[in-house]
Amino acid sequence: PSREWVVRVCAVTTIVAFLPAAKNFFVASIAERRFSRQRVATLLTVSALCFFLFSFQVHEKSILMAVTSTVAIWVGQDAR
Repeated sequence: PSREWVVRVCAVTTIVAFLPAAKNFFVASIAERRFSRQRVATLLTVSALCFFLFSFQVHEKSILMAVTSTVAIWVGQDAR
């Protein structure tokens, strides 16, 4: 396969993997009429992991995006 085809497949796969989490985020936020910090941090973690797992030419440092938002989730749970 050509490089262009692989880039497109990676982009589509990344978006498709992220869509269920995004839909859940917006449906729950609309139902509650607010954005919760926990839900935003979870959405950031899912999007960072989708990018890390499925994107084209990922650098090892990109896992730091997922780790950072995961730490935000843990800190938010400990604060309660």
